[in-house]
Amino acid sequence: MTLEQMQSCLQELCGLPVVLRKEGTTVIRCAHCNKDHVSDPWSGHQVAACDGRDRDIEIVIADRSFVPNCGCTTLDCRENGDVNELLTHDEPVCDP
Repeated sequence: MTLEQMQSCLQELCGLPVVLRKEGTTVIRCAHCNKDHVSDPWSGHQVAACDGRDRDIEIVIADRSFVPNCGCTTLDCRENGDVNELLTHDEPVCDP
């Protein structure tokens, strides 16, 4: 499963915007505007760093609409051979 497929599955499971970040990096591909942003170094909920003209973008996940002001949940992952491994650090990924 690619990181994009993994992110899509997690978004559908959680019903919230989710972004996967490779372990040890701070660059993410935004779930809202699909551009690269520098994120905070910790995982969990973060505000979206979309610029002003991207603030009216709306994404739909499981029949719910989200705008960048809702932010997203950033989760760390790493490649482990042919498998992408989600690092949860003892917190639940989401509460569906």
